[in-house]
Amino acid sequence: IMDRLDDLFDKQVKLQNIYYENVKIGEKRPELVAETVAYIIGEIGEILEEYQEWKTWRKNKPKYDEKNLINEVVDLWHFILNLTIFLILLHFSVV
Repeated sequence: IMDRLDDLFDKQVKLQNIYYENVKIGEKRPELVAETVAYIIGEIGEILEEYQEWKTWRKNKPKYDEKNLINEVVDLWHFILNLTIFLILLHFSVV
């Protein structure tokens, strides 16, 4: 599992080096942290909107699109990896 996580973080750091071209290792960027947390909240909302099984009061729950749900979870992981990079890896110069 650690190899897979390392691979995920390596790929995400490479992607962020393209998207956020001015981010440097060890640099603190609170605006990126705040922006990423907002994206995470948005993705959680999209997951809850797609998958409404959690609405226990609702008798007729709409069917969800499994592909859309998976895509939303992947998007959430993308932003969780970013937050990890921005909060932990950049601040501790581990990347």
